[in-house]
Amino acid sequence: MKTTSDWLFYVLRCKDDSLYAGITTDITRRLHEHNNTKRGAKYTRSRRPVALVFWLDVSCRSTASKIESKFKKLSRRQKEILIRSAGELTDEQLEQVRGGMSSPTFSDWRAEVLNEGR
Repeated sequence: MKTTSDWLFYVLRCKDDSLYAGITTDITRRLHEHNNTKRGAKYTRSRRPVALVFWLDVSCRSTASKIESKFKKLSRRQKEILIRSAGELTDEQLEQVRGGMSSPTFSDWRAEVLNEGR
């Protein structure tokens, strides 16, 4: 998978249904490492196979790290909503799923995080 930016923030779903977030410059290589080599994260090595469920192109490592940090602070439910809302749900559907929870939509969250990196 070739991207137009230098860095990517990515999320993997592990065999045990847990989520792993990271950053990389080459998602194809990194996914292979997570699934097949000792270079994959210690966390994912015992939870193989892992699948890529979300990625976001970003311009620099600093921004990718900030997005990763913000994502890791979210609750599991908020993470799942953001992953799903990245293209599958309308804002109305997202509101129904959220059930009144005060978390941003993916587009709001992405804009907030990317603007902080500037």
